[in-house]
Amino acid sequence: MAKTTRKLEEEVSRLNRDFSILSAISQTINQSVDLHEILNNSLDQIKELTGVSSVGLFLLDGEENVLVLAAQRGLSKPLMKGLRRTHLEDGIPGQVLLSGDAVFIEDYPRHPKASPPLVEEGVRSLMGVPLGSKTKAQGVLTIAWNESHPLNSSEINFFTSIAQIMSGALERVSLYTENVKRLEEQKTLYSISQEIASRLELKVILQKIMEGAISLLTAEAGEIALWDNRKQKYISVIVYGLPSSFIGREVGPPMEGIVGDICTRRGRSSMRIMSAIPSDGKHLMPTTSNRS
Repeated sequence: MAKTTRKLEEEVSRLNRDFSILSAISQTINQSVDLHEILNNSLDQIKELTGVSSVGLFLLDGEENVLVLAAQRGLSKPLMKGLRRTHLEDGIPGQVLLSGDAVFIEDYPRHPKASPPLVEEGVRSLMGVPLGSKTKAQGVLTIAWNESHPLNSSEINFFTSIAQIMSGALERVSLYTENVKRLEEQKTLYSISQEIASRLELKVILQKIMEGAISLLTAEAGEIALWDNRKQKYISVIVYGLPSSFIGREVGPPMEGIVGDICTRRGRSSMRIMSAIPSDGKHLMPTTSNRS
């Protein structure tokens, strides 16, 4: 009976400790919308409160399909360089991300995918927990011990809960960043409309339209050509990031160059044509392009 009571007391004590740690980490994470602060402050808390040897957070770079070490605690600088960018097929973090399931390795040095630098660093046991969900992967949280550390189901649930808290924070930062971007786009569009409404000079209006388009599309170069009824050609009137000698050049028919290509296919190339605005019998053809 005494043993049972003591065991229950130990379990309650552990649950209280885990709850306190999770609450502290959650509070730290929710104090900011800055990704750098969230990652570093949360890892500080994890290492300090759990007593693990090291902890790392990898974020997925979807364009290059690699994991990037975004923050870590307890690893040496030479080792960090080797882990800075890793392919999904090369190690445990990639395995965790691809499977969407947590992985625990008690005898890490003997694992076939063990990283030699990590083994030399002294890592003996390692756990990887996915961030995000199976349908939307964000990255991987890794926890390591420099001594053999058998992990029970309670600890697995505990570190999985930490990963879930961090996943929520990453999603919040992503939504915040997207909202800020949309707000900036709306401010740019409003600025353009205000500028157009306050000016009558056509070239000034077109210049503002071009600048706004370049800003919104993050393009490097652009050109606006107006239709000349007498010449039956498009005439370049505004350029951005292109030689000034382009101004005044005639385009089509026959259609030539990028503007000619856009004009020819304008009904099928909405992504490359911002708009076609009739103005006093003329057709306005703003175009943008990325230069290689």
